[in-house]
Amino acid sequence: MMLDTLSQEKRKMVELALDAGRKRQNLQTGLVHFCYESESNKHDTIPLFENACFALALFRSRLSENVLEGKEIIEKILAFRVEGNFPVYLHEYPHCKSRNFSFQLLPVFFYLQKEFTNILGESLTNKLQSAVSAILGLASNLREQNALPKGADAKCKAVLQTEEFFAWQPSSSAEWGDFLLAYQMYDFTKEAPIEVVERAASFWNGDVLSYVGKEKRLMQDKGEPLLTLYDLFMGSLFHTYSDRMLHDHPLHLQASLVYPFSKELPLQKIESPFVFSPMGEDPQRILWGEKSFLHSLVWEGKNCAVQHKTLDQGIDLFFTLPTSIPEEEDDHMEISLYVNLHQKNAISLSTGKGMVFPLDETLHISSFPISWKVTFEVIEGTGRYVGHLSRGNRASQVATKGENRFEAYDYRIAIRTVRRDPNAKIKVSLRIASS
Repeated sequence: MMLDTLSQEKRKMVELALDAGRKRQNLQTGLVHFCYESESNKHDTIPLFENACFALALFRSRLSENVLEGKEIIEKILAFRVEGNFPVYLHEYPHCKSRNFSFQLLPVFFYLQKEFTNILGESLTNKLQSAVSAILGLASNLREQNALPKGADAKCKAVLQTEEFFAWQPSSSAEWGDFLLAYQMYDFTKEAPIEVVERAASFWNGDVLSYVGKEKRLMQDKGEPLLTLYDLFMGSLFHTYSDRMLHDHPLHLQASLVYPFSKELPLQKIESPFVFSPMGEDPQRILWGEKSFLHSLVWEGKNCAVQHKTLDQGIDLFFTLPTSIPEEEDDHMEISLYVNLHQKNAISLSTGKGMVFPLDETLHISSFPISWKVTFEVIEGTGRYVGHLSRGNRASQVATKGENRFEAYDYRIAIRTVRRDPNAKIKVSLRIASS
């Protein structure tokens, strides 16, 4: 989806947050009900952060009835302050289980003060000022203990209008989301250098519309990469959204924190058929697809050292297996490749149908807009290995909980060790299949 004007862009983020809030709003309490630990559609828990984001969206809609509703929600939230912190859920009051939680609320309070002072009223304005001062005081104490997270520190420095956090080099999509949140807070009252945004945007790939920077674990939500606040910032910056970004998601409540960027950047596209992620480092996955769906293939090895050689048409993976074969039978699947399940994806053997195959078999992954050919080769040591095709889940899958705990969202290509020499090495080659 392409958005052409600044006003449309501003409304898009507000509309996402309002829609997500209304879908999760309880008729009896008037508050958003949601639980981080559950996938169920029905919740009794009331999270303060999501309600604060919903309230900000109500304010940003500029509709008088929405603003009144937003004021009521903020009044309720502020009543649960415990010095410089808040409980994660309303029912936990007065216990604050996370000492860093109030830093999530800080941007909401900041924008309410900066943008809506004339309609907050003196009482609510004073309460917000008191809460912000208390949160900054907590940050100062944690900073002295060297216990303040970098994202929280950046938001606090943005409130204080200091540029110190610009030097921070985030190392995950979540951290880049916090960085851009702080950047926009700073930029709301002082013009910030566009070079800072350019640095953040360098980790966004325009071909697959996804984050391709460093990440400890590249999380997957069912069939596609997990949506992050960084995704929403990049969609807003480039006025371009994949379907993945617009499917209903609890994260959309945080869209109220995304403001239009004061300066625009062109979306850079290399027109590559696939993308390695993370870029420029040891890749953990391959991404390909279109705006309607982002496909991925990841590899995992049990206690294996993995080296790689990237090529124009694919990648070679070199798995050095550990000295001893694992004792547990389930752990004999020492190498696994995972491809997301999708109606456009299928896996077949060159010799026909089957779920078990020898190592000299060639596998074909049919997909769109590209397909893959997969081959295996023992390059060090001797042994016997058997390949297996099944359904499964990559280790980074987050959707297997609640009523989805038994679901499988991937095809799994696994190599099972029957017997082998110590420190054997297997080469797995992935190539774009000729059409």
